Amino acid sequence: MLHHFRKYQQYIYIVVTCVIVISFSFFGTYGTLSQDTQDNSLAFKAYDGTRVTNHELEEYVRFFSSDAIDKIAFGGVAGPNFLNDGIIAEGILQNNLAFPLFEALKDDLKEEAQARFAKEKNFTPYKNPKAPFLSVESTWNYFLPEMTRQLSVLKSSNDPFEEAAFQAKVTLYLGQRNLPPHYVKQLLMYQQAQYGEKMVDRDLSTADLSLFGYRGLDDWFGHQFIKAMTAFIINGSMIAEERGYVVSKEEALADLMRLALESYKENKSSPYMTAPNVTQYFQEQLRRMQMDQAAAVRIWQRALLFKRLMQDTAGSLFISAIPFRQFQTFAGEKAGGTLYQLPEEFRLRTPKDFELFEVYLEAISAGKEEKDTPLSLPKNLKSLQLISKETPDIVTERFVLDVARVTEGDLLARVGLKEMWQWQVSDAGWTLLIKNFPELGLKEYKTASARQEKLDALDSVTKQRVNQLSRKEILKGHPEWLEEALAKAPFEEMTINISNSKATSPLAGLDSKELLANLKKAIPDSDKPLSIATKDGQNTYRIRIREKSDEAVVMTFKEAKESGVLEKLLSAKLTAHYEKIRSASPDIYQNKDGSWKSLAEVENRVAEDLFKKTLKAMEKEAPKKGDGQAIGIRDLAPYRFKQFAKEAKNSVVTGKGQQQFIKNGEESGLTTQWLFEAVPFESTKSSARPPLMADTKGMESGAYSDVVVQPEGDVYFFLLRDKGSSAQLGKLAENAMQMQEILGAEVQKHLFNELLKMMEEKGALDMKPIKAVSVN
Repeated sequence: MLHHFRKYQQYIYIVVTCVIVISFSFFGTYGTLSQDTQDNSLAFKAYDGTRVTNHELEEYVRFFSSDAIDKIAFGGVAGPNFLNDGIIAEGILQNNLAFPLFEALKDDLKEEAQARFAKEKNFTPYKNPKAPFLSVESTWNYFLPEMTRQLSVLKSSNDPFEEAAFQAKVTLYLGQRNLPPHYVKQLLMYQQAQYGEKMVDRDLSTADLSLFGYRGLDDWFGHQFIKAMTAFIINGSMIAEERGYVVSKEEALADLMRLALESYKENKSSPYMTAPNVTQYFQEQLRRMQMDQAAAVRIWQRALLFKRLMQDTAGSLFISAIPFRQFQTFAGEKAGGTLYQLPEEFRLRTPKDFELFEVYLEAISAGKEEKDTPLSLPKNLKSLQLISKETPDIVTERFVLDVARVTEGDLLARVGLKEMWQWQVSDAGWTLLIKNFPELGLKEYKTASARQEKLDALDSVTKQRVNQLSRKEILKGHPEWLEEALAKAPFEEMTINISNSKATSPLAGLDSKELLANLKKAIPDSDKPLSIATKDGQNTYRIRIREKSDEAVVMTFKEAKESGVLEKLLSAKLTAHYEKIRSASPDIYQNKDGSWKSLAEVENRVAEDLFKKTLKAMEKEAPKKGDGQAIGIRDLAPYRFKQFAKEAKNSVVTGKGQQQFIKNGEESGLTTQWLFEAVPFESTKSSARPPLMADTKGMESGAYSDVVVQPEGDVYFFLLRDKGSSAQLGKLAENAMQMQEILGAEVQKHLFNELLKMMEEKGALDMKPIKAVSVN
């Protein structure tokens, strides 16, 4: 062999040299040609006179137009730039700084802004067509009530360049980041399931619940305005340099790696994660943004300079603690004693809470005694047999279980990248992929390399779907993985109540009937645990029964409310009552065209009629309105327990019959669930929980308070043991810091306007040369 090489070494040397020269020539030319395709025309002249090209500006825009929060909000999908910690969303928009820039560039942004504004004014958020009360807005009202108000402000505005309209849009954008559309969808689907099959909207699973159909910054504010904010950041960083701020390349790279590591930890268990380590994760993101590490470091240097200029200005204020001293002495008042309060579930904060409680009482109560009032709580209950017959959904069986769970995601994580790639390019795998993704079969690919090249060319979303399907198919070929995982999965003790209804069980993916049927077959303390797989294949359980109740029991109010059973019972009662009363008052319940209004539109009015006897008694306990208006169910709901609270206070003061009203820790049974709890308390001026210091005004130590009813549903009374003042001067610094934060935000706005003026004077925000180039 060596003789052969020595004989022909001159020829081999010539061939190798030619190949190297040709390679360098080709790739050098290719790089030059690639550079020629870049748009190097002028975008704008920066503050320091630097010429910024459209290509450079688009690099910045790609980097800034999504951030780490988007990565989480979109469920961990590939694409959003986790290397950006929110310089536009949190650094500019959240601090209410962007409007002056938006207004200053009105002429350049008008066409794009008007087109979006017309779409926004005509937009209607999702509502379930079968049950309009199941809607995006109802979900907002529970988690982010400000969203509904700001949507109304935006839709009632006449011009997108009104400050109120712009700030409303910013609030809506930030709100959608906090409560992403896929979370809203999960909540609505869960609510639908509670109301049964009749209320299910089949289109919800595929519906886009994003507000206005917008997702990222580009959708919300338009590409031109994102460019304008990006240009502002670039110019602002140059002003920061002019004022002495310095950020090295090493510092910028270290910060980028910190952000990459944080995101990698947050998304490590995501099905979309393909990177085996944080370095590859970092490099994959750079490839998606079509930039190298040097470009990312350069961009992030600019971002850090701008952030430090803004943050240091806000933090440069000094607030004296002296003005807070007198206030703190006043605020240091405190009081202590014994608080008598209802359990959390009986603090009826809304009309719905009151209605659910009345439905529950009707289901369990055997009727009132002669001396009882409409507000008296039942002392006698229906028999278990009667409750099981009339309202079987609130009758449950109790089990103490050891539960081990394995999810499909746990098993899919065992499929390695190499194994997945090999399966995808195999004949069997490729055939199955074509069946599910017909675009792969438009051309015949016979070799593994050709198939891999086609897969690499897919867009990121399709590639993720292909990878997910591949993992699932590989998993089908390894049934032993499930057994191994179940054998290793740790058991967790659970106490669960299961009704015979079709409601969702405490174990995800299993309905109550299915779980109950399996548990009844099992033997407690058996050596052979149950194995139960959900119908969707997402979860598999191993279950050991430690204890099970000898007979069925009636749910407590808390259990029945949390299970969704009471919602179903209430809905049925309101529907039946509405059909009964509406014909007697068509002027109230009919639309102008003669059709009946939906129950959702008149629900409070129907409930007021259904529970009118109880509500009339509650009116006597509630304070009268000064304007002479009638008190509605919304105001009355917290007063349901006031009579009971007065009776409880009397028993404590007199020492007679306390066991009927106050818990002592030994009670059991349904009639003791609403007894008052006696707990020690210590209140200050800053206390948010009852009793408040205002409740103690004029009281002497050793006195009992009146019964207090708060609009939020708290009903309580208390024994005041001691009262005094303890001014904590350490609070002064905290108060000063809070004031500094408020004033710092105002200083940031002033600085933003100052920077804007400086940039305009230099012509550094001239948008006319900026081309409307789409983000690649």
